[in-house]
Formats: sequence, C-alpha cells, structure tokens
Amino acid sequence: MYFAKFFRKAPNDDRLLLYTPDILMGIYAREINYSDYPNGRPSHEPDGNLFGEFLRHNYPTTREGVAAYRDEAEKLRHAGYMETHHTEYTLRDLEGDDTPKPDWQKALDETLLAMFADPLPVQAEHIAALAGTPAESEPIALWARAHYGSATSAADALALSEQARDGIWARKAAGTSFYTWSLRSSTIEAYVLELLCRRYLIAGNPTAALDAIEQAQEARIDPERSILRANIICDYFPEREEDAFDSIYRYVDFGDYTSITSRPSYAAYAARRATDAAAKRASWRWSRAHKPADEAAIVEAERRFNGRFPDDYRAFLKERGKSVLFVRTPREDATLKFHAPEQLAKQHEGLSSFLTLSESLEQATAAFRDEYDVSLQHLVPIAEPQNASNALLLHIEPGDKYGHVYVWNHDGAFELVYEQQSFKAMMQALLEGIETQDAAALDLFNIRPRD
Repeated sequence: MYFAKFFRKAPNDDRLLLYTPDILMGIYAREINYSDYPNGRPSHEPDGNLFGEFLRHNYPTTREGVAAYRDEAEKLRHAGYMETHHTEYTLRDLEGDDTPKPDWQKALDETLLAMFADPLPVQAEHIAALAGTPAESEPIALWARAHYGSATSAADALALSEQARDGIWARKAAGTSFYTWSLRSSTIEAYVLELLCRRYLIAGNPTAALDAIEQAQEARIDPERSILRANIICDYFPEREEDAFDSIYRYVDFGDYTSITSRPSYAAYAARRATDAAAKRASWRWSRAHKPADEAAIVEAERRFNGRFPDDYRAFLKERGKSVLFVRTPREDATLKFHAPEQLAKQHEGLSSFLTLSESLEQATAAFRDEYDVSLQHLVPIAEPQNASNALLLHIEPGDKYGHVYVWNHDGAFELVYEQQSFKAMMQALLEGIETQDAAALDLFNIRPRD
C-alpha cells in the first residue's frame, strides 16, 4: 500500500512524498537523462541521500510514520511547493502539469491516513469535516464511516458496512471511476468487504461472512484474509474443511496459521499430503463449493460475445459454474478458478487491455487470425490459475476452430499453446496431465515438474 503526494515549485522543481508502511521517502519527480552521466549514474545525491531521493527514513509504527509524512508535506508547503492532483505513485515526470489537488481530495487523503494512524476521536473529526463537500459520498468516505462505526460498536455498524460495499459496487456497475488517492480501487473494495465480513460474523451470519471474505479475496488477495476465510470455513462449514486446508497448506511457514494447523483434522490432512509428496504423487480435487449457472445467465454471457458456447462447456456451467479446482504436486500447489458466466465479458476486457498495451486492437486481432485462425473477439477467458498470469481460452467463432480451447500465458501474449479440440478434451488432458505431472499440462500453473 502506497500513499503518494506530489508537489511542484516553479519553475520545474517537482517532488514526490511517498509513504509505504513503514518507510517514508522523498523522491525527485524528474526524468533521468542518462547521457548526463557518461561514467554511470551516481549512487547518491550531493546531500548524501540515495540517488533520486531527498529523504528516506524508517519508522517503527504506522502512527509515527504517518505523523512524519504529514510533517514533511507541511514543510514542502511552507517552502513554497504546491500539492498537485497527481496520485500514481510510480509517476516520475509531471511534464509541467501544475494542476492543484482539490480540497475535497485532500480531505479524503487525511481521512484515509487517520483510519490507519489516528485515535478514534480524530477520525471522527475528519469524517465530520467531509459533510456537505463533494467527498461526502465517495467510497473512501463511506469506508471511513463504516470503519469508525465498527470500531465504536455502533448499532448501525453493519448497515454502514453494507452501504460502503453498495456504494463501490454501484460505481463499478455504472462504469464510474471514483477517487482512491494512490490506492487501487480493488484495495479499497477488499478492505470494505473484509470489514463487512467481520460485521456479519458479529451478527451471527457466517454464510454472508464467508461470501464477503471470498469476494474480498477476489478483489485483492491478502494472507490475513486467507486465514480469516479458512477459520470461517473450519468453524462453520466443516464439510468444506479440506478446501481451507488446501488453500493454506503451502503458506503455513510464512504466517501465523496456528488457528488452523492446531486442529487435529489438519494434522491428519498434513500427514496424507506428506505421504503423497514422499511418493512423488500428484492429484487434483474440486472444491466443495461451486455456484452452478442458470440458462438465463449463460444466454446473457453468450449475447455479450455474439456467439454460442459449445454444449460441453454449457453443461459444465450448469453443473459447476463458478468453481475451483485444487492442484497438488509433490512440491507445489495451485488452484484453477473457473469464472461465472457474468464474469466472462470482464475477463475478456482484461485480456484485450493487456494485448493492446503494445499493439493496436486491429494488430492484435490480425495476429491471432494470421497465426491461429481464431477470432480475438470470440476467445473467451473461462478460467485462470491463482498466482499465475495465465488463462484457459475457449474459442466460439463458428468454423473449424469452434469449441477449441487453448492455454494463454502473458509472457507470450500472442501465443496460444496446448490446443485441445473441445472443452471436454481440455479438461481430460489437464486432469490426466496433473496426475502424470506432464510438463505441458502443468505449464498452465507455472509449475515445473521436478525429478
């Protein structure tokens, strides 16, 4: 998580004040001309700071770090610097843009900092100051009110959390962007959904709590949320206990998972996994949780792609729909997430956006047509492995390649591999390939078989 403030002092002194718990950095926002350094870029500035920086300091607590962040920002203002509207923390050249940041955005910035660093009375003051301003209905403001309500055990804490979620989802549904400062919108959404999960638990609604934390993980994966999700499953949904164990098994040495690993049933599970690893066996299993799709959802998804899904994939959607396949190999695990019909168009937008980072849409379309005789418009991303930027793509354009399924890897963005003639054939090849630890099958998960 990064908090970034940009400052400009005429004529061309641009600076970035960046705080990421718990490091505070002052960075010169300038484009580096390497021709100015024929003997190589120096390691330090003349004042002794690292090259490109005017400040760097570590703080033991977030409260101390945020206080120093505010102090340094105020020093820049007093020195004649104006805070600009920029928020992207990777930006290093303002290109002369000195548009000031609006006051309502500054107020949201302070409210956000207060949530992480200030006592509750101070948070309340910042929230109250948003009333009657353009910031009042922004998702950060809704989140802050929900956070404060939860921290003070307010009677409407659950309702405030639901309002924050609904406010974000309404913006997303309308395709309307919202102010997030230098955080990703998915980060804010995940925090709100985690808060909502905890309120549902307090209200005695574990089903809604599990839905909320799984939605939070879809928005932004976080180890602490993984632990919370696993505990909810084990405590309230014992029939799904192995799902929880599979989700944390490879991470238990990298966090405090004792609330899960101390359970007797986990010890038995871990023993089975150790036996399989010693025997160099690989396996797969479907999650106990899945959400079958109805005909209306499938038809609507097909309409978005101007085509019809093959019968075998339609049958899968009706039987399993949104679902997860767990993959276990002797040294690595993976999960393959199959999307719900209503998620497919969004997944295709993401694929197209990535492909057009380096090529125009016309060039990308032509590349797939020329090389594979497939239509980019009709390549449907139906599943993706967690922690690997790959996907299964189903082709639904009528013709010889109708129904074919491919593995796509972002490292070879214009390449389609592991072609199978149908969804059923792809699933059979993948499942058999997992069991035999076939390199081509495991490549979908970025798993390399080892002797």
